[in-house]
Amino acid sequence: MPQFLVCLGSTAARAVFARDVKVMRERGSIVATPWAEQTLITVHPSSLLRLPDSESRAREFTRFVRELALILKDVEPSPSTGRAR
Repeated sequence: MPQFLVCLGSTAARAVFARDVKVMRERGSIVATPWAEQTLITVHPSSLLRLPDSESRAREFTRFVRELALILKDVEPSPSTGRAR
């Protein structure tokens, strides 16, 4: 089983959870699913490009990176390369 899965946006989250997912409400949530020990719900990166101004884009990009870091902190390095697998 994969260690983690990232649902980028509502379409991906709906496919994984088999229900409507309110990404803006559930954003940053990490839950176990049949496909991965940790499944993160977050926005699709293209949504950040559609924000109305540079301040909003910068703020939401920072939030997006923080959400990805929630998963990455638990990634185990590969024994052969020392990099995350």
